[in-house]
Amino acid sequence: MPKPHPVDQIVGQRLRELRVARKKSQTELGQLLGVTFQQIQKYENAANRVSASRLYEIAQLLEVEVNHFFAGASSVDQPMVDLSPEELQSLEIKLVAAWRSIADTTVRNDIVSLVESLSRRMP
Repeated sequence: MPKPHPVDQIVGQRLRELRVARKKSQTELGQLLGVTFQQIQKYENAANRVSASRLYEIAQLLEVEVNHFFAGASSVDQPMVDLSPEELQSLEIKLVAAWRSIADTTVRNDIVSLVESLSRRMP
């Protein structure tokens, strides 16, 4: 199972904190939303992502703005420019070494395409 995205973890953590502060159990919140307590548990553990519409419903039920769930999320993706030149060079060497260890040239080319595509999306 892939590791949850850090923003999903933050949203889950904020959901748990708010639910507890409002003195609601996972079962109670689940009933209000029409889902099981297990689903609330999965949201809180970031095992499942909370959709935008579901997050809006949760915010309404718990009487907060939707942006409450993203407090602290702005620090998740720190740009590489925050690294020293030595740290950046070390990461580059590791990346190239790992890439070279892949025997399948198609996979290596796909990785290059993926990284190029992602870099074009970044500001």
